[in-house]
Amino acid sequence: ALADAARYRSHAGLARRTLLAQRDRFPHSLRAIEAAFLLGRLDESAAGAAQALAWYDRYLGEAPRGRYAAEALGRKMLVVQELRGTEAARPLAEAYVDRYPDGAYAELARKLALH
Repeated sequence: ALADAARYRSHAGLARRTLLAQRDRFPHSLRAIEAAFLLGRLDESAAGAAQALAWYDRYLGEAPRGRYAAEALGRKMLVVQELRGTEAARPLAEAYVDRYPDGAYAELARKLALH
């Protein structure tokens, strides 16, 4: 709850410390796993795209079918496109469309897959 409140109030530092503490203290809990995704969002918002990518990878590795899996894969696709270009993002776009054909990033993924 503290991390959520801090994120909503734009206190990224407090949110980060809280999420990292959650991962350290309860490393195998559902909340700790979800914290990886939320840390990715924080890093992406703070122009830390490479670190965000690492957090999205960690989340998808820990919870490939988790609550945030579709969003993590979609965000990962966007970050890879930003960092490495469309060619590098294409396999992620194809995977996204295969797994989430009606997902929030499906239209963009289809466009990337066709380029």
